[in-house]
Amino acid sequence: MDDPAGLIVMVLIGILAIFMVVRLVTYASRTVDREQSEKAQAEAHKAPQGVGHIFCPKCGKGVTAEDVFCRHCGVRFLPEKSA
Repeated sequence: MDDPAGLIVMVLIGILAIFMVVRLVTYASRTVDREQSEKAQAEAHKAPQGVGHIFCPKCGKGVTAEDVFCRHCGVRFLPEKSA
């Protein structure tokens, strides 16, 4: 590689390759983070099995039977209609 123009081209190709690898790794990392976040949100909205557990229908946080509003998101609970 005695040609300075050839050396410059090889350096630019190397820089471009590094840039592409960094972009690919960043994209893959964001995808994994998003999937983990969605999975965690889905798990948070699942009600655990058991008696006496009451959860807000909007945010999924635990509430008591006496609560009129959710203490976490503020949604108002409607009273159950009697048959």
